[in-house]
Amino acid sequence: MAGGQQAENTLYENAIGWMILLAVIGVLVWLFWYYFDGEVRDLVRWIRYCEMWLISLFVGDDYSVFFRGKELNFDYGFKGDDGKYPGVAGLPKEKLNYYYLSLFGALSMQPLKIPFVILYTAGALWCMFAGPGNQYRRRMNLQGLIERQSKVFPIIAPFASFDPSKQPPRPPGSPVPAELPAFAEALGPEEWLAYNSIPAPDGKIDPNAAERAFIKQLGERWKGPNAIAPYKQVLLAAFCLKAARKRKDADAMLG
Repeated sequence: MAGGQQAENTLYENAIGWMILLAVIGVLVWLFWYYFDGEVRDLVRWIRYCEMWLISLFVGDDYSVFFRGKELNFDYGFKGDDGKYPGVAGLPKEKLNYYYLSLFGALSMQPLKIPFVILYTAGALWCMFAGPGNQYRRRMNLQGLIERQSKVFPIIAPFASFDPSKQPPRPPGSPVPAELPAFAEALGPEEWLAYNSIPAPDGKIDPNAAERAFIKQLGERWKGPNAIAPYKQVLLAAFCLKAARKRKDADAMLG
């Protein structure tokens, strides 16, 4: 009960504090505007002037914008004339009212509509096809997964372009080629003996020749982690740690 009451009091005090802070900020903003509204309007005017100067380098003398339902020449709005309207740079600070600020905004923003449309369209297309959250959403079969993984692991690239299941099987009893093709099907026991030239006098396989053939094909016989070289023991331990999701320990071990 006491804990619930304390939480309510805290929320109430936070709300009162935010209200006071917002009131203080509002008063400061109003005072700033009351005493410096002319400087703020003048700052906006010169920002618009810089934008219009840059735009004037890319538009012709006959370029026009629409302001309050009427067509207005851009060059006249920017530079003015010798009569009633002195232009953006020559207008006195005291006359910078809402009408002129709206005029400056139209002169500086309307020419940018087409570049902004092109930029937003390019950004939308990028977000649609290559942006965050739009990758790795394609349904893949085994072949598509191999193709995707081969971009990161080039060693498996041959699997992406070769499907051994689509190769015609070798008829039983046909001669075994001296050089087996990639992804060749498994040899039968007699074929393996013949391919590796394992002698079998009186129907008994030579164990030493068979062992040498197995070592050549499969590598040395596994004798446990204590029988391998020290650097291989470190790699084995690091791989085991990574398999156990202890990546930091594995990285620390590898240095």
